Amino acid sequence: MPEPVAAAGLSSVTLPIHGLDCAVCAESLAAGLRNTPGVQDASVNFATGSARIAFDATISRSHVVERIAVLGYSAPGVAQGDPLRFRVRGMDCADCAVTLQKAVAGLPGVDHARVNFGAATLVVTPAATRPAAPVDIAVTAGRAGFEVTLEAGSQPPSVSQVAWWRDARLRWVLVAAALWIVGMSLQLAHVSTAPDLAFGAAILLAGWPFARASLQSLRIRRLDMNVLMTISAIGAALPGEWGEGAAVIVLFAVGGALQERTLERTRSAIRSLMTLAPATASRLEANGVESVVPVDALRVDDLVRVRPGQRLPADGTVVEGLSAVDQSPITGESIPVDKSAGDACYAGTMNGSGALVLRVSRMASDSTLARIITLVEEAQGSKAHKQQLVDRFAAVYTPLVILGAVLLALAGSWITQDASTWVYRALALLVIACPCALVISTPVSIVSAIGEATRRGILIKGGAALEAAGAAQVVALDKTGT
Repeated sequence: MPEPVAAAGLSSVTLPIHGLDCAVCAESLAAGLRNTPGVQDASVNFATGSARIAFDATISRSHVVERIAVLGYSAPGVAQGDPLRFRVRGMDCADCAVTLQKAVAGLPGVDHARVNFGAATLVVTPAATRPAAPVDIAVTAGRAGFEVTLEAGSQPPSVSQVAWWRDARLRWVLVAAALWIVGMSLQLAHVSTAPDLAFGAAILLAGWPFARASLQSLRIRRLDMNVLMTISAIGAALPGEWGEGAAVIVLFAVGGALQERTLERTRSAIRSLMTLAPATASRLEANGVESVVPVDALRVDDLVRVRPGQRLPADGTVVEGLSAVDQSPITGESIPVDKSAGDACYAGTMNGSGALVLRVSRMASDSTLARIITLVEEAQGSKAHKQQLVDRFAAVYTPLVILGAVLLALAGSWITQDASTWVYRALALLVIACPCALVISTPVSIVSAIGEATRRGILIKGGAALEAAGAAQVVALDKTGT
């Protein structure tokens, strides 16, 4: 039997099945799954002991697993196609994203890893056999210099930006900058030893994150900006130019910290869209009792009551009541829309003066609002044509810069017999030729532009669309202005 293929709007998952004794059992299980509401197709492979199921948005993977149990079998372990999603902190450049992705992708038990720099997310597909545990992924990310948090449910772990004085990285960068200024002041005062001590401390405080990232990059055989900056700082300090080494690394660290704050502010603004939907809902039980439950506990066909002035907790259809609903966060229409029995409603929209009873049509994690959040985050991670060109250029350019610096130092030292001067010039070449502005500017500008547009109610489907908008001559709007 051919394996089911997930069509548009469908999810597909492959599960290991325990308890299959014969081919007839496999066919019986497949038939039972195909007769399950919400399951569009299913095939069971007795030889491999696995089942592949395609299902729509009315059910979830957990419902599929429960149905398999009802049919007399079990589906333990992590499913292929059921990825783990992490939020990432400490990722302030596209090079960082590549480093993290390669580090996690090389972890045993990981089939695939993808880092979205714009959304600051890491999506990992564990292997079907002996899958990597979330804690192993977190440890690997930590060794690469990043902090990851596993997402659970439909709500992001945090939608607020950490205050600057609570940001440990920014605090250390500010301390390093202060030490550099102290060192410069002491140097101008012609104090002998103290300036070098201040400069050395500044290099250690500001340079440690880059040194750690450099080690991780070298471990995966990759040369990036972190490697360039680390070599430059160490090389400047070795011949005694502590002040210049501190200046290079401190200024680079300050720029990185400010950029990370800017990116995090943009990411937080987008994730805060999820707070449009309430965290709890008033569910009507079968016995008529009303109970307050988390929105993640809502299932398709549950009945929920929405009182006047409340936000709707889930996508659904009105079964009772009459009210006007403000749908502007979803549709862009500024005028509230009258809702009565049979009308569709969206999670995150605001109920007016009437009470409504809704029948849930989608789970919280698959609501229209959640899909908008996912669309925007994926758009931030998409690459425009120019960014793809920059990435290809940087992959070749950085190793060539290092090679050129080495050749300059060797050739100059051999010709003039003045090694210290030419090593110093080679290090200067590394600093001057570092492609920070080129490599960072394109992805950061795309992320910031999409984030700012989202805050103003405009959804852009990616860097390519944003790039093409610059060449647009005519813009057509429909009657709602969306």
